[in-house]
Amino acid sequence: MGFADEVQPAGAQYLGLVDALIDLFESREATDVEVVFINYKIDTTGEKIMEDDHYVVAIRPILIQAINAEVREELRKQYELVPLMSLMVLWLRRNVDKEGKLGVLSFKRVARGKGKPGNEDYDPWEMEAISLYLHRRCPDELTR
Repeated sequence: MGFADEVQPAGAQYLGLVDALIDLFESREATDVEVVFINYKIDTTGEKIMEDDHYVVAIRPILIQAINAEVREELRKQYELVPLMSLMVLWLRRNVDKEGKLGVLSFKRVARGKGKPGNEDYDPWEMEAISLYLHRRCPDELTR
């Protein structure tokens, strides 16, 4: 089974996330699974925080070992915490070459009147989340 980027209709993103995680864990090909929530940082009044004329982004990864009721509830809480810019699942695939490969599932929003974004079209903050994941999970590979 392959995993590709998912485009979810409004309001269905969380359910799509849970379904994708169930499929991922059933496939038994994944290790070091993280769900990554990316959002603008906001102040106590709900306004976006700016530094040096740029909005500040929060990248919030959550490592999960399985998808059960407790994990689903925690993911739901995190999903509803603040409006999301991006939602990703990152993992290392087992049994692929000697070192394994990175798996990426990105749930993309689609603006009205726009086509489906391409699978390779990661925003800068998504690329940063991927880089941070690799530094956490594969530090030895990055120093070679």
